[in-house]
Amino acid sequence: MSDQQHPGAAPEGEPRGDAGRILVTTTPALEGYRITRYIEVVSAETILGTGFFSELAAWAADLLGTESRALGWKTRTARESSLQKLRERALEVGADAVIGTSFAYSSNSRSMVSVIVTGTAVNAVPVPR
Repeated sequence: MSDQQHPGAAPEGEPRGDAGRILVTTTPALEGYRITRYIEVVSAETILGTGFFSELAAWAADLLGTESRALGWKTRTARESSLQKLRERALEVGADAVIGTSFAYSSNSRSMVSVIVTGTAVNAVPVPR
């Protein structure tokens, strides 16, 4: 696997260690790579409490019909955390990449934000050009 980030890959949120080398894409294949082994479905989840001030800001944004930046920040943080955990799980099962990745977002009232990410862990090798 090369150190390059695949063009269709999900944005990196500062992955730690070797997990940063795991390619993550929403597509069913990796352009420029041949999948040699489908390992297993991997998933990760992050649930964050929004806190009183974020809740208050979300309530005000809802009332005024504007964007809630605090809730957006929490959702982005949860997504980046879930992606990092997904990369770590893929690394644990010996994968080089995760394909077919999908995201599920949920807000439990206004006090909790959750992000679940799921994909297929695979081994892949670069295709000679």
